[in-house]
Amino acid sequence: MSDLEGTKLDEIYISELLDQIMGDEFYVKLEDDSEYQVAKDLIELYRLCIKGDFSMADRLQMEREKLGNASKLALCQSKGDPEESEEGEGRDSEMEED
Repeated sequence: MSDLEGTKLDEIYISELLDQIMGDEFYVKLEDDSEYQVAKDLIELYRLCIKGDFSMADRLQMEREKLGNASKLALCQSKGDPEESEEGEGRDSEMEED
């Protein structure tokens, strides 16, 4: 399916594979054609990297690092009061026993 030039890569095949994986593993149906855009980006990234051009990979890594800190903050904020979540867990256990 691929070669050292990246000429045999197929955007349609990869997008269909991504769509299938999202459905099978995460029970998600993508309706915005984002799987096709991701497939195109993956192929472009692969083609650049095999030529020794890591500019896109570096840019994506920097963007991820910026988002990583923001997502960690959002995760901490969404957890809220630990006592509330423990209390909620107890109620679930009690309900299962009935």
